[in-house]
Amino acid sequence: MLLFFQVIQDLKRAHSKGFVYGDRWSGNMLVDPQFGFIHIDFDLKISGPNAWELDVAQVAYHTLWAGKEQILSVLTTLLGKERNWFGNDIVTKYLRGLARYFDKTKVGGLGDTTEEFIETMQALRGNI
Repeated sequence: MLLFFQVIQDLKRAHSKGFVYGDRWSGNMLVDPQFGFIHIDFDLKISGPNAWELDVAQVAYHTLWAGKEQILSVLTTLLGKERNWFGNDIVTKYLRGLARYFDKTKVGGLGDTTEEFIETMQALRGNI
């Protein structure tokens, strides 16, 4: 669970410094015993008015895929408490798009889990 917390903290720290990698998935992450979580792929950087939201949605989706039901409540709590970091409606739109896009791939099959995450996060944020 600590790794998932570090992933979210790294994402938030990068955004606070103006970095949006746009290519966050497990193949681009290392965990070093001394330094903790390290994002290692910097060849893709996205920008634009919804770049943070796309980055958050990608991290949330791939984190859900990696941890499935075991990580759902932790991820929901970590992102659900955020109020001024990202636009929830845009993240929701991207999450649903990612779930559809990846549905028939090795990182797919998360439609129900994605919807459960969205509903719970919206409830925490007071959007329902």
